[in-house]
Amino acid sequence: KVLRSAGILDSERRGSWVYYRAIPEALQQLSTILQVDGSTPTPSDACVEETIR
Repeated sequence: KVLRSAGILDSERRGSWVYYRAIPEALQQLSTILQVDGSTPTPSDACVEETIR
C-alpha cells in the first residue's frame, strides 16, 4: 500500500488476485535520488565497530 501511495508501484485487481508492477519512471527517479555520487556505499564507522565486537 505504501509503495502504491508513493507512486512506485501500480496494481490491477483481476478477480481475487492483485497484480503489481513497478513504474519505471518512478524507479529511475528513486535511483537518482538514492545515488548521490555514483560510488559504492561503504559502511559507517559505527557499523564497522559493531561488527568487530
